[in-house]
Amino acid sequence: MILVDAAFIIEVFWRFLVNERQDDEGDHMFNKPQIIRDISLDIWLLENQLPFFILEDVFNLSGHDQTISFTRLTNEFLKKLWDLEEMPHSVEKNNQSSEISHLVDFLRSHLQPPELQAKEKPENLITPSLEDLQSAGILIKLRSGRNLFDIKFKDGLRLVAGDTEILLKNLLAFELCHCSTPYVNDYIITMSRLVNTKKDENILVNRRIAENLLGENDMPSFFKSLLKDAYFSADHFYFSGLIEELNSSCDSSWKKWRLQLRRDYFGDPWAAICVMQAIVLLVLTVIQVVYAIKSSGGSTTAKGN
Repeated sequence: MILVDAAFIIEVFWRFLVNERQDDEGDHMFNKPQIIRDISLDIWLLENQLPFFILEDVFNLSGHDQTISFTRLTNEFLKKLWDLEEMPHSVEKNNQSSEISHLVDFLRSHLQPPELQAKEKPENLITPSLEDLQSAGILIKLRSGRNLFDIKFKDGLRLVAGDTEILLKNLLAFELCHCSTPYVNDYIITMSRLVNTKKDENILVNRRIAENLLGENDMPSFFKSLLKDAYFSADHFYFSGLIEELNSSCDSSWKKWRLQLRRDYFGDPWAAICVMQAIVLLVLTVIQVVYAIKSSGGSTTAKGN
């Protein structure tokens, strides 16, 4: 059974990559691209994993073009299926078949972002929501990259769209049991704080970063459901540098807003007097309207009696 499954996976990878299609109308998989995608997603479920060395050995015996290795074939399949970036040469070189457990392990290595954000002792890991960032004047943009986990802060917060549900569930389950660098875990924690309410999700939708990629599930509930399995550790938190940048920029934006308000409306004594007069006039107007409504209601009651 293992050999049959291995041969099936190799056939899916190869024929999806080279766009081979069967002329036989009875072929219910390769004549229907959407079914191929559904099957491909099922291949990445953690419970369906086969040892990587078995897949590689069967591929080497299959008689396919030996100029391409199974590692390269898998890499090309991932790029085409999920529009992922090219696997860095250093990652491909360091991930020999003997070091790869299975396809989920391979995928996690492919998606690992640069280790540039972790700090040993972060000062503040309280993450502002997307609504807070937008209120502070920080732009939220769709990033041109294709790695879901490679979040950047450059002239605003830059996020990458992607099919997240199946990927995150299986990557997190594998990472918690076998990996020492919990970047998937830390990504889920970070996103659960950024996308904390439906308003935060609407910001992603309006920016075309996410068009409700989770189907009927709303994003805040989805990330919160994953938090049941995730764990938080302030030591070496993968996205601590990003969070500190967001907090610093958010604080400076509010300070800039207060300084601008003070400069424009309270820097000149006459301007300050005008602002105070406007506030007093507004309050008096509100009081007058409320009093008029109450008086009108009282008069109507008296006439009725």
